[in-house]
Amino acid sequence: MAEVDERTPAGDTTELKTVLFADVVDSTRLYDEKGDDVARRLLMQCLDLMTKVVVDGNGVVEERIGDELLCTFDDADTATQAASDLQQRVEGGYDSGVLDCAMRVRVGMEHGPIERTSVGLFGATIYTAARLASLAKAGQILTTKATLDQLGPIRRRMERYFDTVVLKGIAGEQDLHELLWDTSLTVVPTGRPRRSRAVGTAAIELSYRGRSLRVDAEQPHITMGRDSHCTLSLEGSAVSRLHARVTWNRGTVRVEDVSTNGTCIEPEDGGSCTLHHDQEQITGQGVIRCGCLGPEEEAALVSYRCVPGEDD
Repeated sequence: MAEVDERTPAGDTTELKTVLFADVVDSTRLYDEKGDDVARRLLMQCLDLMTKVVVDGNGVVEERIGDELLCTFDDADTATQAASDLQQRVEGGYDSGVLDCAMRVRVGMEHGPIERTSVGLFGATIYTAARLASLAKAGQILTTKATLDQLGPIRRRMERYFDTVVLKGIAGEQDLHELLWDTSLTVVPTGRPRRSRAVGTAAIELSYRGRSLRVDAEQPHITMGRDSHCTLSLEGSAVSRLHARVTWNRGTVRVEDVSTNGTCIEPEDGGSCTLHHDQEQITGQGVIRCGCLGPEEEAALVSYRCVPGEDD
């Protein structure tokens, strides 16, 4: 997936659109097997077909980025129809002679506001659609519950629950749904089964020099370091500007070190570990020592306590 900038500069206009990312699956393998020239021609052939489907479906291809398209539609129903047509046309492209090689695509869709500027499109809606496409499997169309609610009743029946995840940069857990386009191969469920949450960590509480913060479903990602822009700003010459990240996801907490001088996890019950450009799951309570490979007195000590979850 192409890197998408979720920051929004001062925009020329704000529009309400359904954003669709369509990504050709296994394009890297195509280059390995066919060589650059042939692979490029095959990908352009597929992207041309995808572009025609989007335009015929009353969408706008805003960008062709490597092996994917960024498209916009006026509403979610139109985008869903185009996404279904896109899957069908690409899936059958080789058998029908339209494509010289069998191809598959994955699609992510999100409805919401976008900022249209002189340098491109920006905003959380763009970012979310891109993340959904990256999570989709070949032949899938993924969207969020909020976008699903924008669909008419007939299209809403052509969905099934996919997963509940934390999307980076977005607060809270998101229910993701797959929009089904080939019902001859997939049984459409009549209802969503009750989702059982495994007992894990509901949150982690961090404390540093009188300041406390909580990492959980509402704030699932925080950063620690000397930079004032970090969520938890630390002091000490052994501490990097961006030193570590703490992430909560579906009952699991991980600490990731991205520093020069490393991070030590020191649980209260023993069994400490040292991270250097690595990550580790943590439970219980103890101390996170940021800068443990530098001078001991210049490290920053952050206390942590994991709050156990409960069965729902």
